[in-house]
Amino acid sequence: MSAFLAKEDSFMTIAKKRVAKTVGRTVTIAALTTAIVGGTLGTGVASAAEAPAAAAPAAAAPTAEPDLSGYFELPQGTGTPPSMRFWTSADGGVVQPNQTVRVGVDWVPWDIFSEFEPNVARSSTFDWTQDLIRFLGSTNFSVKLNGMPCNDWVAKNGGEVIKDGQHDTTTYQPADVAGLVGRLTEVANRLLKNITKADVLNVLKLYDAGRASGGYCDFKVPPVSDGKIIVNGEVNRKNFIFLPSYNTGNSWLTVDAQRTPAAPTIDGGYEIKVPENGSITGGAAPNSFVWPVINGRDYSDLAVRADKSSGRYVLKLPPNVLNGGKPQPLVVKSRNDGGSGVASSDAHSLTVIPELKKPEITDPKGDTVSAGQELTVSGSDGSTVTPVDGNGNPVGTSATVTNGTAKVTLNKDIAPDTKIQIRATGTEGTSPVLSDPKTVKGDTPPVPVQVFQTQALSAKPGETANATFAIKPANGDLLSLAGKKITVQVPDGFTVKRLDSGSYNVTAATGNAAGEAGKNYIWLGDDVQVTPDGKTMTFTFPGADKIKNASEGVANVIQIGVSFTATADANAAPGDKNPGNVTVDGFGSTKLTGAVK
Repeated sequence: MSAFLAKEDSFMTIAKKRVAKTVGRTVTIAALTTAIVGGTLGTGVASAAEAPAAAAPAAAAPTAEPDLSGYFELPQGTGTPPSMRFWTSADGGVVQPNQTVRVGVDWVPWDIFSEFEPNVARSSTFDWTQDLIRFLGSTNFSVKLNGMPCNDWVAKNGGEVIKDGQHDTTTYQPADVAGLVGRLTEVANRLLKNITKADVLNVLKLYDAGRASGGYCDFKVPPVSDGKIIVNGEVNRKNFIFLPSYNTGNSWLTVDAQRTPAAPTIDGGYEIKVPENGSITGGAAPNSFVWPVINGRDYSDLAVRADKSSGRYVLKLPPNVLNGGKPQPLVVKSRNDGGSGVASSDAHSLTVIPELKKPEITDPKGDTVSAGQELTVSGSDGSTVTPVDGNGNPVGTSATVTNGTAKVTLNKDIAPDTKIQIRATGTEGTSPVLSDPKTVKGDTPPVPVQVFQTQALSAKPGETANATFAIKPANGDLLSLAGKKITVQVPDGFTVKRLDSGSYNVTAATGNAAGEAGKNYIWLGDDVQVTPDGKTMTFTFPGADKIKNASEGVANVIQIGVSFTATADANAAPGDKNPGNVTVDGFGSTKLTGAVK
């Protein structure tokens, strides 16, 4: 809009400059006024006929026409006075939806010098009364659209209203009284024999010796416009001694929604790099529809509308356009709302960068890690993974993910309770991605193993084998085992069976670090309870006196071994079996392994 606003002076400040020439000294304004008001110029026009002839003319002054330099003069509609002119800033008088435009109305004055014969008096300067009459002349201009004030019409049709867009004007113009008087004198003396008062008044109503500054309207063409916009003009004219003149006319602007918009542009250079699920941005004709063409495929079904003011657009990448991360052709196309003309941007090269997967610490499991520990991490191939603390500072080695995994090692000096994450970074255009956090645990001593297997079951189908597990109290006190419940679940393929005596074969013996056993053993088989399927047995360890008795003859006993027998099922297939389990209340548990030969 600023381009044509700058032309306002050339439209709005033009005033006709004419050097008025006088008529014979005997013709005065007073005489003219008397003739009009008093009826002297009646039938026969005696008073005017007796006036002396005008002096010889000087050079003619040009008529002031509207300065339409850089503007387009619109056609005059039916019933528009010939002197009423419409103009616009729109090239060729054709506009498009969302285009900012100015339309205005001017009045081209009646040229007294060209209307009358060149021998009309123009020889000397008229007196000061001419300036007084010029000062008191005025013209009012107003422009409307489809019969409504500009802003009202734009708002009604869903367009963007421009603040202060309506410019109705009132201007004060000169009146070429000298030329008018000369005309009347010449008419009375040489041309007419019978002129009536009505004839004089008609001349006066047409007369105005200067072009006034016109009215205009700045507006934005509503986005749904098509066809024509009617431009209405009103020019109301008044003068010191002349009858008022009220003039209306019309013209039109042609709205062409089919015109091809300006070519859209794409932000960035020739090579465009966009992350997967990212967007392409750029500029296009305001309110036009914009869509991408990627690798030859037209995505017009994903078109978006450019901003109605700035023309900026954001196009989200369509799905499945990775192309293996390789460059591919890209153009952006646009068309006006309701239009058929399509504009295309320059060709670009588009590379879609695959989105990074969220890294994950797959080993160790759980929510904690240890300082100095090696971590196994999963992620996107080619990405770099690095352990970081809560502030994003590296706290370990970095590695590149290959075949979906990488190994990194934490620093040994990481403080306990520090939250660490794995940060994955990729190539240009991708954002770093963080794993879920894990906590660095403190230097707590490991929990000692107090229950462990020393002999596994191994037998052919139908045969019986021995199994042994040991209990080694962390506090070194074997008597703390007294009264503890022990549960044994045998491996798959094995069953606990009674001896011929009806008891179960379960015994216990004490021992020291050198592997020496006490001279006495503890029989536990009479108090064993076994489930009907023979897979699980439970029993309670005897009291302290029996433990002491079993320890006789051995110094520094530290553990107790428990042995039992189980039979391989007759139909058991050879091979290692799913392990069983043994649990000692208050001391822990361990797996029991077994195999069928």
